[in-house]
Amino acid sequence: MPLADESLLREDAFPGNIQAFTALSNEMRSSKIVPFVGAGASAPAYPTWPSLLSKLLEKAQLDGFITDIGEVALCRSQIISDPLELASTLERRMTKSVFRSFIADIFRNSNAHYTASHSNLCKLPTSAFITTNYDDGLEVAYAASCQKSAFQARATDRSELARWTQGDVFSTERTTVLHWHGTAADPDGMMLTSDDYDQFYSDSHNTNFIRHLLASRQVLFIGFSFNDPFLSRLAEGSMRSAQTGQRHFAFIGRPTDQPTTPLIREQFMRKYRISPIFYALNKDALTGFSSHESLQPLLELLLSNTGIYAPHIAPGATDAPAESSPFTNSGRLPANAPLAAHDLRDLGDDLLMTRSGRPLYVDPRLTKPMNASQYETNQHPIPILLSEVVGGKTSYLISCRPEHGATTLCRRLRLDLTNSGSFCLVKDANSLPAYQAKLMKEFNGSKTPPGAVLILDNFSIERHERLIRELHGLSIFSRFILVSHSFRTGDESMLRDPDFPFELELAELEGLHRQDIRTLTASVFETSDSNIISSVVDRVYSDLLSLCIPLTPTNVIMYITILYKEGDFQPLNRVQIMERYIQQVLTRPSNDYIDSFNSRNKIDLVGSFVFRLFSQQKSLFTKAEWSAFCEEWMNEALIQFDSLAILTELLDSKILCSVESTYGFRYRLFYSYFLGRHVSDRPALLADFLRSDSHMDTDGLVDVISGTSVDSTELIVDLTHKLRSSLDEFKDRYFDERFDPLLDFQWPINTSEERALWDPINRAIEAGPTSASEIDNVKRSLLSERRTHDQTVVIRRFDRMKQALARMQRALIDALVNSSYVSGHAKRTAVECVLESYEAVFQIALFFSPVIATSRIFAWNGIAFLNEMNFEESVGIDERIYEVVCATPNTITSKAIDDIGTRKLSEAFKKIVEDGKDVGFSLLLKYALILRSKANDWPRIAESVITDTNRNSFYMRAMLFVTFDQLQTGVNSLRERQDLKRLIALIQAKRELRKDAPGAKAVNGVLRSMEESDYFREQGNSSAEH
Repeated sequence: MPLADESLLREDAFPGNIQAFTALSNEMRSSKIVPFVGAGASAPAYPTWPSLLSKLLEKAQLDGFITDIGEVALCRSQIISDPLELASTLERRMTKSVFRSFIADIFRNSNAHYTASHSNLCKLPTSAFITTNYDDGLEVAYAASCQKSAFQARATDRSELARWTQGDVFSTERTTVLHWHGTAADPDGMMLTSDDYDQFYSDSHNTNFIRHLLASRQVLFIGFSFNDPFLSRLAEGSMRSAQTGQRHFAFIGRPTDQPTTPLIREQFMRKYRISPIFYALNKDALTGFSSHESLQPLLELLLSNTGIYAPHIAPGATDAPAESSPFTNSGRLPANAPLAAHDLRDLGDDLLMTRSGRPLYVDPRLTKPMNASQYETNQHPIPILLSEVVGGKTSYLISCRPEHGATTLCRRLRLDLTNSGSFCLVKDANSLPAYQAKLMKEFNGSKTPPGAVLILDNFSIERHERLIRELHGLSIFSRFILVSHSFRTGDESMLRDPDFPFELELAELEGLHRQDIRTLTASVFETSDSNIISSVVDRVYSDLLSLCIPLTPTNVIMYITILYKEGDFQPLNRVQIMERYIQQVLTRPSNDYIDSFNSRNKIDLVGSFVFRLFSQQKSLFTKAEWSAFCEEWMNEALIQFDSLAILTELLDSKILCSVESTYGFRYRLFYSYFLGRHVSDRPALLADFLRSDSHMDTDGLVDVISGTSVDSTELIVDLTHKLRSSLDEFKDRYFDERFDPLLDFQWPINTSEERALWDPINRAIEAGPTSASEIDNVKRSLLSERRTHDQTVVIRRFDRMKQALARMQRALIDALVNSSYVSGHAKRTAVECVLESYEAVFQIALFFSPVIATSRIFAWNGIAFLNEMNFEESVGIDERIYEVVCATPNTITSKAIDDIGTRKLSEAFKKIVEDGKDVGFSLLLKYALILRSKANDWPRIAESVITDTNRNSFYMRAMLFVTFDQLQTGVNSLRERQDLKRLIALIQAKRELRKDAPGAKAVNGVLRSMEESDYFREQGNSSAEH
């Protein structure tokens, strides 16, 4: 097939180019070639290696890192002769932080630039690219020209490399860009110096990957000079003696002052099995280094010659002029118009990013609203595809909850509408005037063509009814998409009003599904390993939901990022999540190497400002108030910073949000965090807070103060006193602390024995605690269908007291598990008080078991007693109560160990058990906490508890259940699993051998028998019931 333009191949200067190019074109039509992209493809948008070293050397001179003239001359000569050694020298002289941050800033693609070569490469028939470049120009070009994002991978991701070697990456619709030498998003991971290369290529995983790639795939090298000593030697060693007929191709730049003879081509073929297509490297007049401008025409020629459509260069490309406006008079885009690069960048502007610079995004889920009957019958909502909204002619009102991605949805809809050929505008409803004359001026200024689509964010049917009528009266827009944070079910009647100017379809934006969290996890961790992804998704669900943090996109991404960064991070409460997030988003790379206003300074500043707001009993503020405070703060601290830049930073990092001219914290916990940090750093102020009970006035403040204070003893003592007072009052009025009807309950051998053993327990529960007339009144009121005035008063008084107790218990628990240091005496006293509060919960649950057995749910003290037992109608009330009572001890124990079963309290639990003489539920609770927290020598302590417990008691059965639960669901080492199995064997030995203290030999025999019969695997938690 004749070439479209042979002159581009410069056969006169590079003999053999036409033959090599023709062979490459034929291969491109018949097979998938893997492009291996070098620096030439990113020029001139990003510097080549010599140009980069020249910039670094210039900075080193200007900043005084290298001043000797002789040293400067030597370094300049090494730019070409020994670039890697020069890079090592510059890193040592400039310091690692300065050196790498400077390079990362050069290659960080904040303006979404890419070259024409990038754009043409994206049209090659391949699903996988490998590149040594640090920039993400390829990914940006791919998104702009192919209308979808590419997956970015790095050499450090072993699971991703496995997909390459196994061929999976070549048989998927997803396009992958593998950054072999790292990315600008991770400066420490970039291959820059001789030491980096030595370490990287001494790893057999990396060298074997390149060898396998060259032996198993046909590779097209683009923009390489083959001066890279590591890659060139590796390629030569892999291919020179390889027993394969594999031939590769390469676009290689050659300086015009160096002759390119047939021998040069022959040597490339012999050394690398590469058939080169050479192009001229002309000197750039500005930099003095080689220019790769001749590469782009060759790529266009390749696409043209192989019949692959070469797209025009979209406006994001840096070496092509932006197109003129593509809109026609009809308001439609031409059929061959590209994706609107502006809309794509706008969609990504507000998205959080991965470490490698990829936006974190999942497609929005729209559904039809559900009515009450659909909820009652557990029907699933009917999905609405985005394509239905984009391609239809109907107007929509889409409702969503705050922080669930409404603004991102608006941008996504605009992107899809623009790409489909519609002219679309997105406006904030609050920013538009409700007068037709002003609206006409607003939209004429945008040169809005007739038939356009208007998307209104922050729409409210109450506030913007006139606005929507005026907009409809303009006759400019063919339809509207209204996105509302405040739409309620009752508002639907207003939309159905005959006077409403047009018909609307209703839709709802759903929250994140489990699959969405999997997608985000895979993106953050940059892995396809299903085991890793599943474990992270489980952590996100369990941790955030248990902390009552909604699964909004920002919350989920923030937490996944923390898990990715800290690996084995074990969250104890929301404060740790928020603290790590705030420190992360307020830290800039420059903080590491210059004396700047760093993240700690910013936290101090915002903390002082929040304390000012708290003192004024305010939570919202204006820009003027912020600026005035910062000016005052700078004068007092004798420091300078840009107050408006920090305000913008707080908005961009989603710590603050704004509505018109008013600012506030996006989450109440952000407010609490900064206030708590400020208070915890100032002992005198903390003492004032404790005296005035101000620490109890703001949700989350106790969490923050305890989590950030150096010593939380004073706070713990205060909260312990408050809980003790509430607990004593509650017990004095309602319960005798000795009330434990199960204390004498036996572990039944069979169901017939259960009946006989249960009767006295039932009578004890019916009798209740002594001198408990008030609690009896509450019980009778709850069981009664009618309510008298007196009974209602009793219940309300009971509720108020239990709520006070629950509030103090929760505050003390949070403070205990968050604190870094508490004196031993204060810690033990606090733990004992918390344990007593769980015993009170247990007593309440037992006493109200008749209520729980006949109700779906009974809530008390932060614990919801959810009755999920599906009894047959023939099952009597006594049997139902029996089942509830038997489940109660372990239900409350499970809640307690989840709340306070932390290793930092383990020594307190140990001391309490060793010094005490507990029995019944109290002992069971402490036994469970010993197993979960794993204090030093915990197996011995647990064994002594089992030994001292009656082998026939109900609580021995409960201990078996607790031990099995820790074995099956807890986090245990191999040695700890063996210890837990031995404890189970000890319980079974006592039971089966009918010995109160079976010897080690007998226990070992039982354990051996259990393991041989696969007892632990087959029985699981259910064994505790036998």
